[in-house]
Amino acid sequence: MGGSSGGALDAGTARSVRELLRGHRAERRLEDAYRAAVGLGLDPPSVEQLRGRRRARGVSQQQVATLLRYTERRYWEWESGRERMPVAVAQRVIALLGVDDRAARWLLELLHPAPVPVGEPDPVWRALPHMVPAPAYLATVTTWEVVTANDAYHELFPWAAPWAARPEPSIVRAVLLRPEAREVLLRWREDWAVPLVNIVWSTYQVHRDDPALRALVEELRGSPESAALWASREARVAAPALHQGMDRRGVRHPVKGEMEVVTLVSRPETLRSCRMVVLAPAEWGERARRWEALRPSLHG
Repeated sequence: MGGSSGGALDAGTARSVRELLRGHRAERRLEDAYRAAVGLGLDPPSVEQLRGRRRARGVSQQQVATLLRYTERRYWEWESGRERMPVAVAQRVIALLGVDDRAARWLLELLHPAPVPVGEPDPVWRALPHMVPAPAYLATVTTWEVVTANDAYHELFPWAAPWAARPEPSIVRAVLLRPEAREVLLRWREDWAVPLVNIVWSTYQVHRDDPALRALVEELRGSPESAALWASREARVAAPALHQGMDRRGVRHPVKGEMEVVTLVSRPETLRSCRMVVLAPAEWGERARRWEALRPSLHG
């Protein structure tokens, strides 16, 4: 079996790929990897032959290489980032190691990042946040610069509004670097700052060549608290810290008081340069569940 590789990964990306694959190898049972190889039609040797004298937990590089029908050296070059793993090989590795969908997408983005399109979103997309009664905005995918936001968003974050004395259009700066955020975002560090740093960190692994993103990262590293969060993120085993969505977090609304919101994030195919984010009141979900429970009786 063959496949082009395309050169070495940069040090940061190589580390992320290496840690992600090592972590999954350590947790994967050899029997499960074997069954996945059979499902892929790779005609692997028996589990007993694969295991040999090795009784350690997880799957070794040699075992993965054998299942893929490559040399151990070749697989080591890919996992270490010395060579860029081809997409076809990466997809087989994902199956062998049981990598979940979210981590798999992140791995493929690390190995073969697609350029982020530039340009203004369609006017209909720009109008959509203003049709939502909850705080909503469009932001760029790499640096989280707000393209447009509705009045409910500016009511919750007045320092981010265009008419503020020092308007802050960047979500990252607005949350991590502006002291006003700590008055609005409850459990600021645990529920807001740490997840956001994780998102920026993960994005940076994929888009290190983006000058605006590099400048943003340097700005975060220049602030003592956000620098500590960034260093803590780098010290942990790399994992796809993509936005989970549907997570409840607390805010202190200037009119409604303390309330829980659910962060809804979408990046439609027709809006690849931006993501849309809605901070939906958690009670909306409760209303939807009650309606779903009532619906059968209404149609009965």
